[in-house]
Amino acid sequence: MVTRGLRQSAWALVLVVSAILIVACVPDLSPPQLSFPVKEQEVPAVLAIGPVDTSKVTFEGQPASENAEGAMQTTIKDTLTRTQIFKDIVILKADKKADPEQLLAAARAQNADLLLMGEFKDFVADAPSAFGSRFEINTRFQAKLFNVHNGAQVWKKTEKVQVAKDGSGFKKQESLDAIVRGVAIPPITAGILPPMVEYLQTEYLASLKSPAKGAVAENSEVLLLGSVAVAEMNSPADTLAVSVVLIVALPLASVVTLAKPRYRSPSP
Repeated sequence: MVTRGLRQSAWALVLVVSAILIVACVPDLSPPQLSFPVKEQEVPAVLAIGPVDTSKVTFEGQPASENAEGAMQTTIKDTLTRTQIFKDIVILKADKKADPEQLLAAARAQNADLLLMGEFKDFVADAPSAFGSRFEINTRFQAKLFNVHNGAQVWKKTEKVQVAKDGSGFKKQESLDAIVRGVAIPPITAGILPPMVEYLQTEYLASLKSPAKGAVAENSEVLLLGSVAVAEMNSPADTLAVSVVLIVALPLASVVTLAKPRYRSPSP
Protein backbone atom coordinates (compact mmCIF):
# COMPACT_ATOMS: atom_id res chain seq x y z
CA MET A 1 0.00 0.00 0.00
CA VAL A 2 2.85 2.35 0.88
CA THR A 3 4.57 1.60 -2.44
CA ARG A 4 1.37 2.25 -4.39
CA GLY A 5 0.90 5.55 -2.58
CA LEU A 6 4.45 6.60 -3.40
CA ARG A 7 3.94 5.74 -7.05
CA GLN A 8 0.73 7.79 -7.19
CA SER A 9 2.49 10.71 -5.53
CA ALA A 10 5.35 10.46 -8.01
CA TRP A 11 2.97 10.48 -10.97
CA ALA A 12 1.11 13.45 -9.50
CA LEU A 13 4.41 15.29 -9.12
CA VAL A 14 5.32 14.54 -12.74
CA LEU A 15 1.96 15.90 -13.92
CA VAL A 16 2.35 19.07 -11.87
CA VAL A 17 5.88 19.67 -13.16
CA SER A 18 4.74 19.04 -16.75
CA ALA A 19 1.89 21.51 -16.35
CA ILE A 20 4.27 24.14 -14.98
CA LEU A 21 6.65 23.62 -17.87
CA ILE A 22 3.81 23.99 -20.36
CA VAL A 23 2.51 27.29 -18.95
CA ALA A 24 6.07 28.56 -18.59
CA CYS A 25 6.85 28.03 -22.26
CA VAL A 26 7.21 31.14 -24.41
CA PRO A 27 5.85 30.46 -27.92
CA ASP A 28 8.52 30.13 -30.58
CA LEU A 29 6.86 31.93 -33.48
CA SER A 30 8.50 32.58 -36.81
CA PRO A 31 6.40 35.02 -38.88
CA PRO A 32 5.01 33.29 -41.98
CA GLN A 33 6.06 34.34 -45.46
CA LEU A 34 3.18 36.35 -46.84
CA SER A 35 2.29 36.64 -50.51
CA PHE A 36 -0.72 37.74 -52.53
CA PRO A 37 -1.66 37.75 -56.22
CA VAL A 38 -1.03 40.95 -58.18
CA LYS A 39 -1.45 42.05 -61.77
CA GLU A 40 1.60 41.96 -64.01
CA GLN A 41 1.76 45.73 -63.94
CA GLU A 42 4.93 47.42 -62.75
CA VAL A 43 4.74 50.50 -60.56
CA PRO A 44 7.64 52.75 -61.64
CA ALA A 45 8.30 54.07 -58.18
CA VAL A 46 10.62 53.68 -55.22
CA LEU A 47 8.66 53.04 -52.04
CA ALA A 48 10.09 54.14 -48.71
CA ILE A 49 8.72 52.46 -45.59
CA GLY A 50 8.75 55.14 -42.91
CA PRO A 51 8.26 55.20 -39.15
CA VAL A 52 5.59 53.12 -37.43
CA ASP A 53 4.17 54.65 -34.26
CA THR A 54 4.06 51.89 -31.65
CA SER A 55 3.64 54.13 -28.59
CA LYS A 56 0.28 52.49 -27.79
CA VAL A 57 1.59 48.94 -28.04
CA THR A 58 1.92 48.58 -24.27
CA PHE A 59 1.00 46.17 -21.49
CA GLU A 60 0.95 47.15 -17.82
CA GLY A 61 2.76 50.37 -18.62
CA GLN A 62 5.59 48.68 -20.53
CA PRO A 63 6.15 48.10 -24.27
CA ALA A 64 4.38 44.89 -25.27
CA SER A 65 7.04 44.22 -27.91
CA GLU A 66 10.71 45.15 -28.01
CA ASN A 67 10.71 45.88 -31.74
CA ALA A 68 7.19 46.00 -33.11
CA GLU A 69 8.18 48.81 -35.47
CA GLY A 70 11.07 46.88 -36.98
CA ALA A 71 8.94 43.74 -37.30
CA MET A 72 6.21 45.67 -39.11
CA GLN A 73 8.64 47.43 -41.46
CA THR A 74 10.45 44.19 -42.32
CA THR A 75 7.22 42.26 -42.90
CA ILE A 76 5.91 44.95 -45.24
CA LYS A 77 9.19 45.17 -47.15
CA ASP A 78 9.60 41.40 -47.55
CA THR A 79 5.97 40.93 -48.65
CA LEU A 80 6.05 43.74 -51.21
CA THR A 81 9.45 42.63 -52.52
CA ARG A 82 7.87 39.30 -53.52
CA THR A 83 5.42 41.11 -55.80
CA GLN A 84 8.33 42.36 -57.95
CA ILE A 85 6.37 45.37 -59.17
CA PHE A 86 8.34 48.25 -57.61
CA LYS A 87 11.58 49.80 -58.80
CA ASP A 88 12.86 49.47 -55.24
CA ILE A 89 11.65 49.26 -51.66
CA VAL A 90 13.66 50.79 -48.82
CA ILE A 91 13.20 51.14 -45.07
CA LEU A 92 13.60 54.79 -44.22
CA LYS A 93 16.41 55.58 -41.83
CA ALA A 94 15.05 58.49 -39.82
CA ASP A 95 14.99 59.66 -36.22
CA LYS A 96 11.80 58.73 -34.34
CA LYS A 97 11.39 62.41 -33.43
CA ALA A 98 11.83 63.65 -37.00
CA ASP A 99 9.24 66.16 -38.13
CA PRO A 100 7.30 65.75 -41.41
CA GLU A 101 9.71 67.89 -43.42
CA GLN A 102 12.67 65.83 -42.19
CA LEU A 103 10.85 62.60 -43.10
CA LEU A 104 10.15 63.83 -46.61
CA ALA A 105 13.76 64.99 -46.96
CA ALA A 106 15.01 61.59 -45.81
CA ALA A 107 12.73 59.88 -48.33
CA ARG A 108 13.93 62.11 -51.14
CA ALA A 109 17.53 61.40 -50.14
CA GLN A 110 16.82 57.72 -50.88
CA ASN A 111 15.24 58.62 -54.24
CA ALA A 112 11.82 57.56 -53.01
CA ASP A 113 8.62 58.52 -54.80
CA LEU A 114 6.22 57.20 -52.17
CA LEU A 115 6.35 57.15 -48.37
CA LEU A 116 4.35 54.61 -46.35
CA MET A 117 3.82 55.35 -42.67
CA GLY A 118 1.80 53.58 -39.98
CA GLU A 119 0.40 53.94 -36.51
CA PHE A 120 -1.15 51.59 -33.96
CA LYS A 121 -4.26 53.58 -33.05
CA ASP A 122 -5.42 51.15 -30.34
CA PHE A 123 -3.86 48.18 -28.58
CA VAL A 124 -5.42 46.05 -25.85
CA ALA A 125 -3.78 42.88 -24.56
CA ASP A 126 -5.46 40.37 -22.24
CA ALA A 127 -2.88 38.16 -20.52
CA PRO A 128 -3.63 35.08 -18.40
CA SER A 129 -2.81 34.50 -14.75
CA ALA A 130 0.45 32.80 -13.78
CA PHE A 131 -1.04 29.36 -14.43
CA GLY A 132 -2.96 30.35 -17.55
CA SER A 133 -1.78 30.30 -21.12
CA ARG A 134 -4.27 32.14 -23.35
CA PHE A 135 -3.31 35.58 -24.65
CA GLU A 136 -5.70 37.81 -26.59
CA ILE A 137 -4.81 40.95 -28.52
CA ASN A 138 -7.14 43.53 -30.04
CA THR A 139 -5.53 46.27 -32.08
CA ARG A 140 -6.31 48.85 -34.76
CA PHE A 141 -3.64 49.92 -37.23
CA GLN A 142 -3.72 52.79 -39.71
CA ALA A 143 -1.49 53.04 -42.78
CA LYS A 144 -0.97 56.22 -44.81
CA LEU A 145 0.71 56.65 -48.18
CA PHE A 146 2.26 59.95 -49.26
CA ASN A 147 3.57 61.36 -52.51
CA VAL A 148 7.13 62.32 -51.60
CA HIS A 149 7.43 64.96 -54.31
CA ASN A 150 4.62 67.17 -53.04
CA GLY A 151 3.86 65.76 -49.60
CA ALA A 152 0.24 64.92 -50.47
CA GLN A 153 -1.44 61.99 -48.78
CA VAL A 154 -2.89 59.80 -51.52
CA TRP A 155 -4.18 56.70 -49.72
CA LYS A 156 -5.17 55.54 -46.24
CA LYS A 157 -6.51 52.35 -44.70
CA THR A 158 -7.42 51.24 -41.19
CA GLU A 159 -7.16 47.58 -40.22
CA LYS A 160 -8.59 45.93 -37.10
CA VAL A 161 -7.08 42.70 -35.80
CA GLN A 162 -8.11 40.33 -33.05
CA VAL A 163 -5.89 37.32 -32.33
CA ALA A 164 -5.50 34.73 -29.59
CA LYS A 165 -2.52 32.50 -28.90
CA ASP A 166 -1.20 30.33 -26.08
CA GLY A 167 1.87 31.57 -24.25
CA SER A 168 3.44 31.62 -20.80
CA GLY A 169 1.61 33.07 -17.82
CA PHE A 170 4.94 33.19 -16.00
CA LYS A 171 6.67 35.08 -18.81
CA LYS A 172 3.97 37.48 -19.98
CA GLN A 173 6.21 40.11 -21.53
CA GLU A 174 8.25 37.59 -23.53
CA SER A 175 5.09 35.82 -24.70
CA LEU A 176 3.40 39.07 -25.72
CA ASP A 177 6.47 40.15 -27.64
CA ALA A 178 6.47 36.91 -29.63
CA ILE A 179 2.70 37.02 -30.23
CA VAL A 180 2.72 40.66 -31.38
CA ARG A 181 5.52 40.04 -33.88
CA GLY A 182 4.56 36.55 -35.03
CA VAL A 183 0.75 36.52 -34.83
CA ALA A 184 -0.68 40.07 -34.77
CA ILE A 185 1.55 41.86 -37.30
CA PRO A 186 1.17 39.40 -40.24
CA PRO A 187 -2.64 39.79 -40.53
CA ILE A 188 -2.30 43.57 -40.28
CA THR A 189 0.10 43.42 -43.21
CA ALA A 190 -2.29 41.05 -44.99
CA GLY A 191 -5.06 43.58 -44.67
CA ILE A 192 -3.31 46.75 -45.82
CA LEU A 193 -1.01 45.68 -48.65
CA PRO A 194 -3.35 44.12 -51.27
CA PRO A 195 -5.63 47.19 -51.49
CA MET A 196 -2.62 49.52 -51.45
CA VAL A 197 -1.06 47.69 -54.38
CA GLU A 198 -4.40 47.73 -56.20
CA TYR A 199 -4.56 51.51 -55.74
CA LEU A 200 -1.00 51.95 -57.01
CA GLN A 201 -1.59 49.79 -60.09
CA THR A 202 -4.74 51.70 -61.01
CA GLU A 203 -5.34 55.22 -59.71
CA TYR A 204 -1.71 56.06 -59.00
CA LEU A 205 -0.53 54.94 -62.44
CA ALA A 206 -3.39 56.86 -64.03
CA SER A 207 -2.35 60.01 -62.18
CA LEU A 208 1.17 59.72 -63.58
CA LYS A 209 -0.24 59.87 -67.11
CA SER A 210 -2.55 62.83 -66.43
CA PRO A 211 -1.64 66.43 -67.38
CA ALA A 212 -1.78 67.41 -63.71
CA LYS A 213 1.04 65.05 -62.79
CA GLY A 214 2.63 66.09 -59.53
CA ALA A 215 -0.20 68.44 -58.58
CA VAL A 216 -1.85 68.24 -55.16
CA ALA A 217 -5.47 67.14 -55.29
CA GLU A 218 -8.00 69.75 -54.24
CA ASN A 219 -9.46 67.64 -51.43
CA SER A 220 -6.11 66.69 -49.92
CA GLU A 221 -3.64 68.44 -47.73
CA VAL A 222 0.06 67.79 -47.36
CA LEU A 223 2.06 65.81 -44.85
CA LEU A 224 3.31 69.03 -43.29
CA LEU A 225 -0.25 70.05 -42.39
CA GLY A 226 -1.62 66.71 -41.19
CA SER A 227 -3.18 65.57 -44.41
CA VAL A 228 -6.60 64.21 -45.25
CA ALA A 229 -6.81 61.04 -47.31
CA VAL A 230 -7.73 61.12 -50.98
CA ALA A 231 -8.43 57.39 -50.98
CA GLU A 232 -9.55 55.74 -47.77
CA MET A 233 -10.52 52.15 -47.10
CA ASN A 234 -11.66 50.13 -44.11
CA SER A 235 -11.67 46.36 -44.27
CA PRO A 236 -14.65 44.29 -43.11
CA ALA A 237 -14.16 42.23 -39.97
CA ASP A 238 -15.06 38.93 -41.62
CA THR A 239 -12.21 39.28 -44.14
CA LEU A 240 -9.79 39.98 -41.31
CA ALA A 241 -10.95 36.96 -39.34
CA VAL A 242 -10.12 34.69 -42.27
CA SER A 243 -6.60 36.11 -42.44
CA VAL A 244 -6.05 35.55 -38.72
CA VAL A 245 -7.24 31.94 -38.81
CA LEU A 246 -4.98 31.15 -41.76
CA ILE A 247 -1.88 32.60 -40.17
CA VAL A 248 -2.34 31.14 -36.70
CA ALA A 249 -3.36 27.67 -37.84
CA LEU A 250 -0.61 27.00 -40.35
CA PRO A 251 2.70 25.43 -39.28
CA LEU A 252 5.82 27.50 -38.86
CA ALA A 253 7.79 28.61 -41.91
CA SER A 254 4.67 28.28 -44.01
CA VAL A 255 3.62 30.41 -46.95
CA VAL A 256 0.30 32.20 -46.57
CA THR A 257 -1.68 33.45 -49.55
CA LEU A 258 -3.65 36.53 -48.66
CA ALA A 259 -6.87 37.89 -50.11
CA LYS A 260 -9.00 36.20 -52.71
CA PRO A 261 -7.48 36.39 -56.20
CA ARG A 262 -9.23 39.17 -58.06
CA TYR A 263 -7.12 39.22 -61.18
CA ARG A 264 -5.39 36.01 -62.14
CA SER A 265 -2.76 33.72 -60.76
CA PRO A 266 0.83 34.96 -60.88
CA SER A 267 2.91 33.70 -63.77
CA PRO A 268 5.13 30.69 -62.99
